[in-house]
Amino acid sequence: MLSNTAKKYLIAGVIATITITGALAYLQYKKLMNYIIKVKTAVVKTITANLLDLDLTLDFENKSNISFEIKSQEYEVYIDNKFITKINNIKPVFIKAKSNSDIFVNIKANPTKVGSKFKLEDLGKLLDLQNVKLKIIGKMKVKLYGISVNIPFNYETTIKELREKK
Repeated sequence: MLSNTAKKYLIAGVIATITITGALAYLQYKKLMNYIIKVKTAVVKTITANLLDLDLTLDFENKSNISFEIKSQEYEVYIDNKFITKINNIKPVFIKAKSNSDIFVNIKANPTKVGSKFKLEDLGKLLDLQNVKLKIIGKMKVKLYGISVNIPFNYETTIKELREKK
């Protein structure tokens, strides 16, 4: 049987261990959330009146010491702040610690429906690619040590900048 003094030291040791473990986990989480994600390439596969099909390659820079798996991705795409389409990707992607990894995403949209969201004066502005703003808002569901965590993602650029990245 432990003495009262031994019990106090045991409890203090357990509390210290939990506190240190929690602090280290929190630091890794902060590093994980300090990721950088950029559009690496955008390749138009098909463009017709009823189908715009393009493949994006995203560059995910993981600054943490933790490798993890992205289980799913959800993105909302906006052009000049008008909702265009929602993208879901359920293909798992493994992200290595302290490295850059490619994430592949396919986007399909109906240009006719997209065009109907813009007024006539907006359509003229859309032809000027320098000023067309693209915004992608999303989240990635990540599995880390058996726990699912959502990582938010926001990206803004212009169509011109995307075209120049080929």
